[in-house]
Amino acid sequence: MSADPRISTLATDVARFSTEAEQLVPAQRLRLVAQLRDALEAVTGQALDAAMSAAKSDGWELRSAASRSWCPESWTM
Repeated sequence: MSADPRISTLATDVARFSTEAEQLVPAQRLRLVAQLRDALEAVTGQALDAAMSAAKSDGWELRSAASRSWCPESWTM
């Protein structure tokens, strides 16, 4: 996991959500977890697209930016 405290906070929130969902019947839990996944994918997808556009505007080649997007600590120009 990332050393970034914002990532830890979000992961904790998602874990808490998942733990609370365990109290629900399976069908409700599946629906909520699927909705959570869809919401997270939508938000992170938009953020990733914006970050890739910004990287390209800053002169990064997309292949280089994409390969480093999984490990931000290694980003150097």
